[in-house]
Amino acid sequence: MELYENDLPMNYVINNTDDTVLKNYSLFTAVASTHLKYKIERIAVSSDISKTMHNIIIAPKKEARKVLKALDGYYLFDQKPSYALHFNSESCNKSTDNFSLKKDENSSSSYAHFNGGFIKIPKNSTVEKNTIAMWIRSDIQEGEKFLFGTKDYALMLSESSIGFSSATDNLFGTNIALEDNKWHYLVATFSKNGLNSNTLFVDGQELQLEQLRGLTTEVDTELETYFYIASRSNDDTQAFHGDINHLYHFNNLLTNSFAQKLYRTASLHRKKRMSGTLFIDEKISHDINIIQNPFHIENAIVVIAPKNADKIEQCITALYKTDLILYKQIGLDINKSTIPPPAQPYTAKRFLPLDQKIYFKELGYSTTLLKGQYPSKVVLDFKVYPDNFFDSSDQMKLSLHTVFPTVVRDDSVVNIYLNQKFAKQIDIVRSAEESESKIDIENLFDWDSLMDMPAYLVGQGYNRLSIDFSLIPKKENFCEVFNTENLVATLLDDSYLILPKAERWIELPYLQLIPNSSYPYSIYPDLQETTILLTNKSLSTIAASMNFIFYLTQQIDSYPYYLNITNKVNSKTKVSHIIAFGTVKDKLMQDLSQDAPLVINEDIAGRTYPFIEKFVAYKNILDEERTQKYSFRKSHLQITQKPTIKAKLKFQKAPNNFICCIIHYHKN
Repeated sequence: MELYENDLPMNYVINNTDDTVLKNYSLFTAVASTHLKYKIERIAVSSDISKTMHNIIIAPKKEARKVLKALDGYYLFDQKPSYALHFNSESCNKSTDNFSLKKDENSSSSYAHFNGGFIKIPKNSTVEKNTIAMWIRSDIQEGEKFLFGTKDYALMLSESSIGFSSATDNLFGTNIALEDNKWHYLVATFSKNGLNSNTLFVDGQELQLEQLRGLTTEVDTELETYFYIASRSNDDTQAFHGDINHLYHFNNLLTNSFAQKLYRTASLHRKKRMSGTLFIDEKISHDINIIQNPFHIENAIVVIAPKNADKIEQCITALYKTDLILYKQIGLDINKSTIPPPAQPYTAKRFLPLDQKIYFKELGYSTTLLKGQYPSKVVLDFKVYPDNFFDSSDQMKLSLHTVFPTVVRDDSVVNIYLNQKFAKQIDIVRSAEESESKIDIENLFDWDSLMDMPAYLVGQGYNRLSIDFSLIPKKENFCEVFNTENLVATLLDDSYLILPKAERWIELPYLQLIPNSSYPYSIYPDLQETTILLTNKSLSTIAASMNFIFYLTQQIDSYPYYLNITNKVNSKTKVSHIIAFGTVKDKLMQDLSQDAPLVINEDIAGRTYPFIEKFVAYKNILDEERTQKYSFRKSHLQITQKPTIKAKLKFQKAPNNFICCIIHYHKN
């Protein structure tokens, strides 16, 4: 799916707001967030398919079909073909080299070009009535050419007529010229009762057929086991030369009205350059499907619709590690998906563990040659769990492994900054001597330093370590000229840092956790102890929660499989960290704040709270660089406060948990 920066790219079509349904959409949000790592996009929620956005439908196949009924003018919901050939890949069964696939200039699909070749498909010999529908574009034919049928009973085309022929040399048809290098849509019915029982439509118009040659006879096709397309053999002198696309076969005789409807739908698809089948059941035949949005074909309708509802969660989970490029294929069936086991605490990606070596290469750094007197800084980004509290006595260790092929002067230093604050300065030569590094006569020494730095400079969530070398060349006399391009050092990727053990403590309310790490904070990367609590089930509230899950997943960089989403307060909710979404009018939202410093009620809508603004400014919550990067705006932080845990809902079983209330106001 191509995403547009200024558009709403995804619309969730939700008609059922049960917890199970919301859980499935939240899991898909996590999947989308993982694959769309470099975009923060808004998600809309509605009960209908959007004409301008990408749409996501998650439901069992039967229910998904009802939602897709809105596309009745663009896809066919009645009748079902027994088989279909779309010629969209090289997987088509070629019988000779005279059949090839070509790009259709009027659609996003391909078509089959025949130059004497043929395709054969198994035929159900017990079926007495058949219908064939297809696009054709004919070359100039010499004599009668075979389009479709058996070896004894076929639809034939000549330069001036089209009709049905049997082995007894009958031709029941009409005079019409179709060799005009234009695409025409044919719908032909084959009846076992005789040639004069057949019908033929060209471009939606029923042709008046008559006996053009021979006598009308009954047709015996019971011994035939195959239908043939374009030819009946490799050396058939009646082989069709031209193009065929979107061929459908039906095991019955279509009504005149449906034959005309089939043409209208096929023409609409061609006009709008839509690809694939015309029939909705074939379009959603897989567990995971993609449909072009017919109102805006550059956008997609992703339909996750296995036959049974029990398989939906399995399908979404399988997508977590599957590249979304698969959506460009005809569909995806999920045979097996492993439900992730509950994660261990403090194991989220890129969050550093305590009291163990973290090598630079684990942080994405590669051994780098530093050149010049003031080489570029080495910058390492990492994240630390927000509940790690380092006091003034805690020290983190940093080991730099550096190779100097040139001798530097005594005043050469390394300045180290942690989160833009000065942390340490290292005298390179003195530290090398103290560490007993050998400075040999070839001006090469290997320096492996180990130093302490104040751990209180480590922030909650995102951190940046900057290493700035200042290399002064050693000169024998004052007038000596030194080429600084030859002044180099190499910082190796086996350098490492060690964070000390820490007390587990976190300040609340602490809104910086939202842009800095994840909120509400959980020691489990799969959010085992977190609940999205909806204090109402309006579509706007559900949309707000889905947008938050999108953002949250990108922050934890993990699959939040165990995240709970509900509008019920139960035993599971009460022992969770809670993110509450709703309005000040919601009773449940008001109940959450009864014992809090700021009680939520309708009166707060007209008040201002200077201390909240001061708190936001003091904590630097709305850091411009970070908020711009993550599309995080002050307008999203309408009001947040710290309710005490032992509130009206009595969370005594989880005294260390907390609640974040995210509120929006109705305009009325």
